Amino acid sequence: MIKWESFKYNGTEYDLSHIHPETIKYVQPAKGELPEKVFTVEICYSLHCFTKGNLQIPEHDPLRYSDARETRLFDFYRYELSKKLPDIIKGLDKKPCMHTGHGNFFVIEIIAPDGKKEEYEVYFEVKKSKPNIAHLMVNSAFVADGNRVRKQTKKISLYVILTNKLTGKPIKIQN
Repeated sequence: MIKWESFKYNGTEYDLSHIHPETIKYVQPAKGELPEKVFTVEICYSLHCFTKGNLQIPEHDPLRYSDARETRLFDFYRYELSKKLPDIIKGLDKKPCMHTGHGNFFVIEIIAPDGKKEEYEVYFEVKKSKPNIAHLMVNSAFVADGNRVRKQTKKISLYVILTNKLTGKPIKIQN
């Protein structure tokens, strides 16, 4: 699991410890005759949560940020928004999730950093890590521009996602 190095730019250090890996528990309340279920989930965040893509990044660009797979540009706005991610992820069990149709999921958080409401899209995938432990990777998080068309699917509960991933059941995509 990746612990991100702080980013330094123009004498300022941008700490990324808020998106270091962590393990959390989601508790699905008992319902009727079904007992309470506790899910242990390892959380990781990709560098797409605080960087933006650029195919032609000069070697000397001071905004370069790399991991073992790719190099992108540090994005100050995404970085500021990334500070909201731990709380968004901890509250995933209380939000409707949606299927992308490509094996991962997303939630939309309405934010208003400058008084203007924006949709902060948080994309994630869930896999079985170990017996009874799920791994949730936040693939990307950004404010959508008005030009994207998002495929609308029916909402799905995080508990359904976790149960199916941990038991090997497929998740049906419903429009």
